[in-house]
Amino acid sequence: MVLFQGNDVFAYRDPTCTFFRGKYYLFFTLSEKENGYMYNRVAMSSSEDLFHWSTPKFLTKKDRNLNFCSPGNVICQGDDYVLCITSYPMPQPFAEYPFANETARIYTMRTKDFETFSEPQMLLPKGDTPAEELGRMIDPYIIQKEDFYYLFYKQNGASFSRSKDLQHWEYLGHANVGENVCVLQFSGEYLMLHQFFCRAAHNSHS
Repeated sequence: MVLFQGNDVFAYRDPTCTFFRGKYYLFFTLSEKENGYMYNRVAMSSSEDLFHWSTPKFLTKKDRNLNFCSPGNVICQGDDYVLCITSYPMPQPFAEYPFANETARIYTMRTKDFETFSEPQMLLPKGDTPAEELGRMIDPYIIQKEDFYYLFYKQNGASFSRSKDLQHWEYLGHANVGENVCVLQFSGEYLMLHQFFCRAAHNSHS
């Protein structure tokens, strides 16, 4: 079943879904081509039955120097629900460079009711390393295990960090895996799912 049909201007990508107080909330990237440029925004739709969905609502601004996109997942922290997302800056025309530049970073947005959301807040997953020195990173995913939150993101394979408050992070290392990491608890262990591309068929910037 197609929920939202793309065309030569709009594309719907990167879905993640969560359930809250009788409704399903679907978050996704809504990409738009305009005058040779690509604009990405995070959008949301809701449903009570998984068949009928509300008109997509934009959660981030139209700004190709930020281009928020790629929602990872939603995690609860106290009374807040925290959505992790990516900035994917594409200031150049799409035909010249169809990827984010080196300023791509990872962020969170917060909500208490899935109606209003905070402005995106950048994460600093390498501890005291300042934002301008973090390097290109995309596709965040967060899990909670005991007293820590664990953050996974695309950089040198999959890098990962941990935090007790989602604000102050300790870098732990990286693993040689692909992108769009998802981590699930399975049979007493944790299972990482990820996406690999063949370098012969895909640009190494992905």
